[in-house]
This record gives sequence, C-alpha cells and structure tokens, in this order.
Amino acid sequence: MKIYKKGNYILFDDGVILNMEHANQTMLNKDSINGSSYTFYSDNLGNINVEFANIQDEFGNAYASISAFDEIIFDATGFNTAGGGSSAVNPKLLALTELTATALVTHTVTTSSTATAINLNSDATNRFAKVVFVAPPSGQVSVKIDFDAVLTNSATNLRIGLHDSSTATTTPTNGWFRVNGDDDGASNGYSAEFILTGLTAGTSYTRYFVATCNYGSTLIRASSSQTGVFAISDLPQPLRIKVEDLGTITILSNPEW
Repeated sequence: MKIYKKGNYILFDDGVILNMEHANQTMLNKDSINGSSYTFYSDNLGNINVEFANIQDEFGNAYASISAFDEIIFDATGFNTAGGGSSAVNPKLLALTELTATALVTHTVTTSSTATAINLNSDATNRFAKVVFVAPPSGQVSVKIDFDAVLTNSATNLRIGLHDSSTATTTPTNGWFRVNGDDDGASNGYSAEFILTGLTAGTSYTRYFVATCNYGSTLIRASSSQTGVFAISDLPQPLRIKVEDLGTITILSNPEW
C-alpha cells in the first residue's frame, strides 16, 4: 500500500481504491515505538491496518527504514487545529506504572540530605516508584507522579527527585524540588512532574522517584480503588506514574511576554 502526505492530506492507495484524509484528522498508533505494525484512524475512513513491509511511498518505492517512515508519518498526522497534521501539541501516553494494594501500604521518608527510592514493599518484595519507557522521536517527555502522603510534622517539607537507579543519592539525575508547604499532619494528594529533553529516540530509559524530607518524617502511601458501599476509611488512591510524549512542541523557558 502506498502511504504518503501530499499537501494537507494523507493518501492511502492500495492499488484499487485511493483513500485520502486531512492530515490533521488522521491518528496513528503503533504496536511499539520500534514496531512494524501501524494502525491509521480517522472518523471518515475508520481503521487502516498495515505492516511496514507492505508500505510504499508515492512512487511505489519502499521506505528506507521504519525510523525513516516514522520521521515522516509522525510529523504528518495527529489531531491538530494548527493545520498540517503535526503531532506537536498532542501528548501521547508512553508508559504507566501503578502501585496498588487491597490494604494500606507505605514508604517512610526520613530526614536526610540523601534521597532514597520510594519503595512500597510491605510484603518484602521491591515495588519501586519506577517507570520504564522508550524515548519517542521527539526526544522529549513528561514524567509525572501522583501520590498520597502524610507529613508527620507541620514543619516537614517533602522533596521529590527523579533518578536513573534505585541507589540512594544526594544528586538525582534529573533534579528535585519541594512538593509541599507546611502540612497539618493530615493525608493529602501530591504530584511532581519532570520534563526530560534531549533523549535518544528508540532508547529505553528507566527512572525512579526518590524522596527525602527536611524535618520529621513522611509516609508515602497507596491503596486501591474500593468497591461496595462508601465507608469511613483512610485508604488513599494508588500511586501512579505517567510518561507522555511531548511531541515536537517548543518548550518556552522563562519567555519575556
């Protein structure tokens, strides 16, 4: 099948029928970042499933490689009101880690200048707040954690970092920051988000969330979605980590508006 972009359209020519769709109304899914199976979708055409080995350019020639085709097609598809079908403003979920349990599980963060990997290992099995993802063609992603925590002292400040291993560290690979102000000792939901750029497309990356606090201690907690009738209980949400492709969007840092 010939698949190529012409002007503002994506064309699908199987030798019998020529289908065409606005580029910015065409979505693309792959079986994996390095995979060879493609599914194109639009409201008008529905799903078009095709293997890389069967894809040709406008002139009937095979594309040089999967990565060469990806570079063209990723930039030519994606719902985008800016026109031209760029994937720049359409984040795509690359990975999702969830730490959950039927009962309450916790990780204790203690006062230290060294951050340790968050590990909800209540049953003696390591369950790190960890995510593994393959860098997209854009080379830039968002890595975000959502979690519940109890700060045991009103003067406690929790610091969260993003590191490339589970080894304790004073200098997390991708930095750190404080995620709260003074707390009242109650259970609260928190989040931390890191923007990673300059990643090598197609390369697998592993990242661990690490934590430390300046005073007292902190309990990072997780549970699961409960079923049945609502009840008075102190069971938090699961801990979740999401990695999203930021596409080719330009990140403006401290712009002068």
